[in-house]
Amino acid sequence: SSAACECPPGYYASNQFSKSNCSVCGTDHFCSGGRQRQVCRPGSSTGVLLRAATADECACNVQDGSPGRKAVLWAPGSKALDCSCGSGYYHLNDAGRESCEVCPKPGVRCAGGFLQNASWGYAADSHYPPVSDVGHFMVGYDSAEACSVNIEGKSVCRGGVPFGATEPQCEVGHTGLLCGACQAEYTRDRGGQMYCQPCERLGSATLMIIMTNVDLIMKSGWSLVLGHRALCKRDGGALDNVIFRIMMQWMAVNAVLGQFKLNEVNLYGWSQDKLQAQLKANEESGEEVSPDEEYLLRLFKYPKWFNDVWGTLYAWAGSLPDINMGTNQEVIECLAVKRWGGGNDEAAMVIKNLMPVIWWVIYPLLVMMWLAILLILLAKVGYPIFLRAKAKVKAKIQNYLISKGAHPDTVQLCFRGLTDKKLAEASEEFPGNMTQPDELLDLFGSRICAEILAKIVWDNGGEEHMTENGHEKVELEDFIQHILDQDDSSPALAKVKELGAKGMFAKMKLAFTDKVQFAGWIMELMDENIKEKEEAEEEAAKEASEKKKKEEEQPNNNAAASASSAEASKEVPSVGAAEADHATQGLLAEAKAPEPGTPASAAGG
Repeated sequence: SSAACECPPGYYASNQFSKSNCSVCGTDHFCSGGRQRQVCRPGSSTGVLLRAATADECACNVQDGSPGRKAVLWAPGSKALDCSCGSGYYHLNDAGRESCEVCPKPGVRCAGGFLQNASWGYAADSHYPPVSDVGHFMVGYDSAEACSVNIEGKSVCRGGVPFGATEPQCEVGHTGLLCGACQAEYTRDRGGQMYCQPCERLGSATLMIIMTNVDLIMKSGWSLVLGHRALCKRDGGALDNVIFRIMMQWMAVNAVLGQFKLNEVNLYGWSQDKLQAQLKANEESGEEVSPDEEYLLRLFKYPKWFNDVWGTLYAWAGSLPDINMGTNQEVIECLAVKRWGGGNDEAAMVIKNLMPVIWWVIYPLLVMMWLAILLILLAKVGYPIFLRAKAKVKAKIQNYLISKGAHPDTVQLCFRGLTDKKLAEASEEFPGNMTQPDELLDLFGSRICAEILAKIVWDNGGEEHMTENGHEKVELEDFIQHILDQDDSSPALAKVKELGAKGMFAKMKLAFTDKVQFAGWIMELMDENIKEKEEAEEEAAKEASEKKKKEEEQPNNNAAASASSAEASKEVPSVGAAEADHATQGLLAEAKAPEPGTPASAAGG
């Protein structure tokens, strides 16, 4: 019979046709009889036993002698089923040396024992491999990295999968290392800060094309605004240019910082030293810190106040309605898959990665194209509309000023030199700003203000007062303009100048609140000025009269002086002749006089 041809337990048939060919099972094998010979489970051996009949006779012969380890020891004589790692440890075969290693933390979970069924590409009864924890991704047989992508606070990394497994480690829509990539019909644009969302939320392909063009128009329009503000720098637009540049730099820095998670950065060296001392003190006091807790202690932590503020802001932002407008990158990726994906995931991924590259290469050219289109539209459509609106505003302000007493010619002259910026300022608060003397002066100058204020004075008692005194309205306008110009050519105007700009504007505000009081103030000043002027004229006339009188008296004085000079000139020669005669007679007398010692008779003879 066939049973007679089978070998007993502890033996196996080296020749299937003869019982006499039954051989001893041998070392590290067990034979249940018959023709089969099986190898002991890894990590076990029959030792000196050569006729093992069951797997239980294969004893564990591997010990974990590493100091400080808390793995289950494999003692000789134990059953084969005990040759596995306990919970919290995993089996490692390092170049033939098998051992139980402490489960690496964080992110790795080690159940120990054996697999009951074949799974993840491992056969049944294999050592249970290390698997990823929830929120982590296996990057090696015994190492894992944390995933940064979350959906409503839950990580897209499912966990519970060993390294190299064919089963997906990611939630639907995510794929790749650390679940950091999106599947073909899913997209996102901010790396680890945002989970992948289906392309269906962006709508049809036509809508996506419209969205890309809207983005191009916005970018070209922004370029147009920046260029305009740069050109307007000479008109005082430097401040907003600085603000624009600061804002753009701030956005660029935040775009970079947004890719980092500071709460996953290790502490600096001095903080590590302080933490190490704390852990040592805890160990000496008997307080144990788990590997997970120690790992978290070594990471950077935000201050509590920052976490509270950020949590409030996040909660507030979460209450805002969700607007499913995709970014350029998302729209281009989804549009590529919809238009050219062809239903093949592999081909769709190639197109999805290629089209954004092409898009961003030609993106500056597309912005320039739309910028040229906007410039043409502005020149052909926008500028004519602006001119009409400008003319309408200008006419409205002109009519108002003329109705208040300004002369049309003066208004036209002032508007000729009025810039578009000033005109825009005048129209923003019209007509309230027309009642502000300082704004009127700033916009149109003193001539228009003088005419308007003169009209107010004229209509509130000034006309009767001035006509009675023989003055005209133009004199009033000139006088008020002197006031506006802060002239101090007369004592009355000097008093106004002493008021200063604020005092002058405070007085002139009366023109729009208490017109009668303002008119009285102006007429009083003008009367004083006229009086001073008349007094000055009288004084000047008096001085002129005295000067004329002096000039009339001057010729008579000159004639008298000339006559005196003539008489004096006539008397001078007669005196000279007398003196000459006297001198001659003197000489003759000397000649006739006797020498000293000469007798008187001789002298007489």
